[in-house]
Amino acid sequence: FNYEDKTLEHCSEQIASDEIPDSKLSKYQLQLRYPGYSFSTINTLDKMKFEKLDFNLIAHLLEWIVTTQHDELPLDGAILVFLPGYGEIENTYNELLETKEFKENKDKYIIIPLHSSFSSDEQRSVFHKAKPGIRKIVLSTNIAETSITIDDVVYVVDVGRMKEMSYNHSRRMKSLDLIWVSRTNAEQRKGRAGRVQEGVCFHLFTSHMYKHILRPHPVPEIQRNSLEQVVLRIKMLSVFRGEDIELILQELIDPPLVERIHGAVQSLKEIGALDSQMELTALGYHLGSIPVDVRIGKLILYGTIFRCLDATLTMAAILSYKSPFVNPFKKRHEAKKMKLIISEHSSDIHTMLRAYKEWWQARDEGRASAFSFCKKYFLSTKHLEMICALKQQYVEILSSIGFIRKGIKLKDVQTSATYSSDGVALITGKKVNLNNENKELLTAMLVVALYPNMAHGEIAFFDIDNHLTIQQNDIVSIHPSSVNSESVFEIGSLIVYHEKVRTSKVYIRECSLVSQLSVLMFAGGCIEIDVSKDPPLISIDDLIHYKTTQLEVALSLKALRSELNQLLSDEIKEPYKNLMSSPKGNAVIACVAQLLSDSTIPGVFNFFACITLMGTEDEEQQPQLSI
Repeated sequence: FNYEDKTLEHCSEQIASDEIPDSKLSKYQLQLRYPGYSFSTINTLDKMKFEKLDFNLIAHLLEWIVTTQHDELPLDGAILVFLPGYGEIENTYNELLETKEFKENKDKYIIIPLHSSFSSDEQRSVFHKAKPGIRKIVLSTNIAETSITIDDVVYVVDVGRMKEMSYNHSRRMKSLDLIWVSRTNAEQRKGRAGRVQEGVCFHLFTSHMYKHILRPHPVPEIQRNSLEQVVLRIKMLSVFRGEDIELILQELIDPPLVERIHGAVQSLKEIGALDSQMELTALGYHLGSIPVDVRIGKLILYGTIFRCLDATLTMAAILSYKSPFVNPFKKRHEAKKMKLIISEHSSDIHTMLRAYKEWWQARDEGRASAFSFCKKYFLSTKHLEMICALKQQYVEILSSIGFIRKGIKLKDVQTSATYSSDGVALITGKKVNLNNENKELLTAMLVVALYPNMAHGEIAFFDIDNHLTIQQNDIVSIHPSSVNSESVFEIGSLIVYHEKVRTSKVYIRECSLVSQLSVLMFAGGCIEIDVSKDPPLISIDDLIHYKTTQLEVALSLKALRSELNQLLSDEIKEPYKNLMSSPKGNAVIACVAQLLSDSTIPGVFNFFACITLMGTEDEEQQPQLSI
């Protein structure tokens, strides 16, 4: 029927409620929702795929802005396009290059992508005013929403989407989701237009979407981020002693879901920060005193105990902040190549640690040498300096809770720094830095901090997808930014990773290949050996299983692990007293460090030649890692 001839009063029963989005409406219902609009406009709305970004629409809108003589709109000025992420920036950039106006008149436009992973030079270029006759177009994530201001922006194009990070406790996974912006976000983006003259904002969503579908405000962080540190801080406050943590958090203005609270509590119990009675352990008290993720806090504490303080503080600062490597928009492949050249120990963390150390060595040769080093390996000086600043802050915190010499302040660390050193190793002393160069021990510190974030190789071949499986049978891939993303993992290979993130698919990030001894010595609670099996079965938390014919060595390792666990418990309770004065503790730590760094020690070498991860016999399955 000709729906244009129908009237509102004759078809009122077909009016859709405000909660129903435009994409669910018929053409006639769209006409009822948007009276006064032409048939062409209604027809276009009906054809639009609101759930997908239309890069062709974005490109043609920009073409219309720069080519049409507008009577009431500005004729010049920079254009800022808000896009959700890196992939959308790249797709829009490529679409513009294929659009007639921008393809045929490249010298009239400067198109600048803006993303947090880009180099400082790329980010600074957005502030440069374009020369007369040249139009600047900035393709940005919401980094340009509040973090920076581009003064010459006159036009804003808001696609209405953003990427938001949330955390799923049950799956131990972060999720970077593509979502609609809130009305607050939309208003903030609109405000980016016209800082120096009147501006115009195009929102690529309907007025009904704005009024009735978009959330009024973004989801509060406490409702989507990990609650582990929040729970620890509450447990440390005497005013809440004996109180139910769930009831306390439910009193917040924006309370988190009960399931998220339970997930955080369970994680803290697994880490050893809470006991079975929900009380803080000594480890939990110390972790609550360090303002970082609890796993990174554990890395800091154990690195101090095992005399590799300086190196583990660098690793912790990197994991707390971000990678020092940048990903230039037009030089991604070259950047990945140089990252692989400087890679070390089949580990993203070791690679970043090496980059940080060699940057300081380059600084010793002068500012120009440091600049050249960063340029060659695509490193951000700003990121490296922030990593340094975090390291120095951690020293003051460790001193305040008794894990290193008392009385060290941040200004003392900064004063100890030279142009070739951040001052951390110098001011903390040799005793807590004896094992800084023991790479196997450093990797073991990642195991103790990040467990159970582990996976193991199940087959001996590799295909282009390199799919992996971890605990809970999640199918994952190593993130493309990892130095291990194209590695071949043999049967029995073990990997520890920092986090699991879902974007276009599920990735594990900051991966490190680890030794079996590191896992046996540091993963989980304790080793169990089932001698009734033939061959005997070694188990860790019923998650990792080995079978071995070297029972005597296995029993010796179990005994050493027991001594180690007791030592760690004592040193956590009285850190500085035990750390520096216990002959037995020093002997156990020296023994573990030597075992980890020397696989040719008699007995141990034969032992690992005879142990096998369980469940690796089937070589016909797809390439994967599993736990």
